[in-house]
Amino acid sequence: MEDTKGDSHSVYTRYNRNYPDNEVYSLWNKSGEGTKVWSNDGGRIWDMRACVSLQVEPDSCSDWWTDNHPHG
Repeated sequence: MEDTKGDSHSVYTRYNRNYPDNEVYSLWNKSGEGTKVWSNDGGRIWDMRACVSLQVEPDSCSDWWTDNHPHG
């Protein structure tokens, strides 16, 4: 997760691993503009979206990105 704007807002991603498990995880970057954070190794990421944390308003988030889930 990379923060690309010097606007004092933290960024984070919400993601799901290991389909069909529906637990959603968060990965925060509170380090400021131009910094990146990485998730630890784990299962494949199936669903994710990026968000900007806004102090007063609802957070601004992208649409969910979804990989094609295997069946069977």
